[in-house]
Order: sequence, then C-alpha cells, then structure tokens
Amino acid sequence: MLEIKDEIKDAQKLFEVKSSLVSDIMNNILTLSSMGKFSEAKRYQAQLNKLIEEGEVFELTNLLRNIEKVLEMYK
Repeated sequence: MLEIKDEIKDAQKLFEVKSSLVSDIMNNILTLSSMGKFSEAKRYQAQLNKLIEEGEVFELTNLLRNIEKVLEMYK
C-alpha cells in the first residue's frame, strides 16, 4: 500500500514539473510571437506539441533553454 502511495506522489510531482515547463515554454513562444518572430514561434510550438505527447522532462528542459537563448538574442 505504501509503495502505491509513493508511486502516486511521484507521478503527481512529475506532472507538476512537466506542467510548469510547458507553461514556461508556452509563455516564451507567445513572447516570440509578440516580437514578430512567427517562424521561430511556429517551429518551437511544433516541437512542444511532439514533446507534450511523448517527451521527457529533460527534453522539455532543453526546449525551454533553447527558446530562452533565442529570446536573449532578440532582446
């Protein structure tokens, strides 16, 4: 019983982490769009869509870092 409880807690934590990453990525994609960088925003949106279905935390983290680097270049 305790094992199942731990698995549920782990799954909830993983969901929270992924949800936060997706939210940050979406905000950055919206920022790119608001800057008029529509092709970049579209490309990152497509990558995000793939990762939402089957991506791991490290892949979402890498995508977030890549978008942040691009945003820094445009600032």
